[in-house]
Amino acid sequence: AAQADSEAVARAAHSLRSMSLNVGGQALAKQLRAIEGAARETGVCPDEAATGRVEDLLGQTVDGLRRHFIMSASVADSPLSSHRSAQC
Repeated sequence: AAQADSEAVARAAHSLRSMSLNVGGQALAKQLRAIEGAARETGVCPDEAATGRVEDLLGQTVDGLRRHFIMSASVADSPLSSHRSAQC
């Protein structure tokens, strides 16, 4: 059962790491890489400190994405953006 758990952890960490890299979550991906490696190589599942760090980094990544998209929407809605697109 422990081996099955560590395999599931490794797969989940790998998937989330890939998604994190796709959206620029470098720090989150680094933490997930460590969890994935430990699960695959030694069968160790993450402790509360490691999962807490993932939660913190995930929150920071989501906050960064929100700020990015809010800024992008603000720029797209600005009067200058419609002027610029009219010149294209």
